[in-house]
Amino acid sequence: MLENINILQVNVFMLKGLACNWKQPIGYFVTRSTPSVDLLKNLLLKCIKIVSEHIALLSKLYYVIKGQIVSQWSQN
Repeated sequence: MLENINILQVNVFMLKGLACNWKQPIGYFVTRSTPSVDLLKNLLLKCIKIVSEHIALLSKLYYVIKGQIVSQWSQN
């Protein structure tokens, strides 16, 4: 089945750690032709938006958990 598909490019979006050495793919797409600059820009902006939303959610979760732990310590 795959032999009938003419794939020219696979584009992968990845996150890379700043303080430690790790990489994580967060999205990819395959194309039969070179994608336009506008398409790449829109996909990149979409990835940035989604990652930013997840970071904000994880940050809030961290502070909720941290607040619960601190309140438990102060009750003792």
